[in-house]
Amino acid sequence: MIQYFIYLLEVSICLILFYVLYHLLVKNDTYHLLKRYYLLASIAFSLVIPQLPAADWARGLERMIVRENHINSGYFQYQDTFEKVVFGNIPEQFAAGGAEAHPHNILSIVVTIYLLGFMIMLFRFAWNLFHISELIRKNKPINLGKYKLVPVPDHYSTFSFFRYVFLNEKNLEHHEKAHVLSHEEIHVKQRHSADIILVEICKIVFWFNPIIWLYKKSLVVVHECIADECMLKRQNGNISDYQSLLLKHYISNINIELAHSFNYSLIKLRIKMMTKAKSKRWAKYKMLFALPVTVLGILAFSNTDVNFPTVNNSAAENEKPPLGMVYVPSGSFTLIRTDGNATREFDVTVKPFWMKETEVKVEEYDEYLASVKQDSAKRVYEAALPDPGKAPYKDYFTNQEYKKYPVVGVSLVQARDFCKWKTRKENLKLKSKGQASVADYRMPDEVEWIYASFGGKNPDEIVRPAKTGLAEIKRSSDNVFNGFGLLHMFGNVSEWTNTCYDPVGYMTDFQKDAVENLDNIIVRGENYKRELVSDKLVLDGNASYDYVGFRYVRSYLGKYREKTSE
Repeated sequence: MIQYFIYLLEVSICLILFYVLYHLLVKNDTYHLLKRYYLLASIAFSLVIPQLPAADWARGLERMIVRENHINSGYFQYQDTFEKVVFGNIPEQFAAGGAEAHPHNILSIVVTIYLLGFMIMLFRFAWNLFHISELIRKNKPINLGKYKLVPVPDHYSTFSFFRYVFLNEKNLEHHEKAHVLSHEEIHVKQRHSADIILVEICKIVFWFNPIIWLYKKSLVVVHECIADECMLKRQNGNISDYQSLLLKHYISNINIELAHSFNYSLIKLRIKMMTKAKSKRWAKYKMLFALPVTVLGILAFSNTDVNFPTVNNSAAENEKPPLGMVYVPSGSFTLIRTDGNATREFDVTVKPFWMKETEVKVEEYDEYLASVKQDSAKRVYEAALPDPGKAPYKDYFTNQEYKKYPVVGVSLVQARDFCKWKTRKENLKLKSKGQASVADYRMPDEVEWIYASFGGKNPDEIVRPAKTGLAEIKRSSDNVFNGFGLLHMFGNVSEWTNTCYDPVGYMTDFQKDAVENLDNIIVRGENYKRELVSDKLVLDGNASYDYVGFRYVRSYLGKYREKTSE
């Protein structure tokens, strides 16, 4: 729902920008047909721009510009200290194992107000359609070929709706009736009703935005001016007779919002436009000023969804805790970064997810290797093996003594393959039982890892392990679980994230997804070689290290309440 409101806001901003340009530069020109196309195109562009993926190439271009100035001086390029963290909306009761709070009261109120307005506007739209259909049903239409004529009672104005012209003949002489019908026939031929329907649908969705109401008014004016212009051409420029007809019928009756009335309320403006000198030819090109507005909208509002992966909606609504994983609630924090010269603050919001309670153990990785060896080619199996040269101790990967230690010597590429295997294995098992599939297991983004590592506590409340050596993964009084129930977020081994490091982007954008560029991957967490690092490493995601392991995460899909002890 939040993403929907963001989309509404982005579309509204685009509509405002396009309409301001129209009002300042185009509104008073006499090129009415171009004005119609401009208004319709600006609505269409505003609806589409937030869905365009163009920001991806914009960020890619930025990376290409700075790449040639980026020199890889080794695995440890630059540290920032994320200890400078100010927490916001984090459920404090999770430090005591309580349930997640849902502070969505304001959002609920906003949603309720929006839906109320939406329903009112939808009812109004449906009522107008019903009203028109009733007029057609009760007053027998006369087929005149190009359109169908529907006589209406005296208290209705003359109007058109698609191929129907609803005529009020009261006080109309024969030649005046012909003029009125010719005027409405122009609306029918040029399909002006389709424009009105489009704007009326937009009014239902964007009822809160006054600009969309101005779009409706401007389109009606443009439609009338187009019809007037065509009528004057038919009368060889005899303006006075046509203006007299308009003034004679200035007093109007009932108008229908979805229809094109023979609109007497715009008489003054229409007469002004009839007598206005034709705009210069160069005035047509003023509409080109919309191009920079379009580009600006694409760069600012295009939909890249770089923050967090999409959710698999096929899973059950009430999601059970995955085995060996703990629930990390949604929350927000302010991340303060510094490169030694400049400081930048980022307000980060994290969606809820499941996270592996501990690092992946050697024995867990062994299970994966056995499955790969059985089901895949030899080269695939060999590619999945940890690097034996990156073992912290002798026989680390074969000695039973180390089976419950964290697996190391595994690259980010290998860790991702492990996640794919685990996802496929679990979904095949669920499919055989006729149950819904789960979201993909994946590597955590950097901000997810940072958020989870603090466990809902402030930085100065974090209890780090007293011992710096590599520890066996097991539950004991010596181990320190954080407020979310995660073990070894600090100490033991550092851990891969799914975020790449960009020397420029790291200070301008709090997250960079590692899609193809694996050369500079951010690794988080202290390790048993603590003297090597402080908070962040930047390593080659294709390589492996004897002090780097991993733990996986899974997007949260449904409703979950952690059980509290009675």
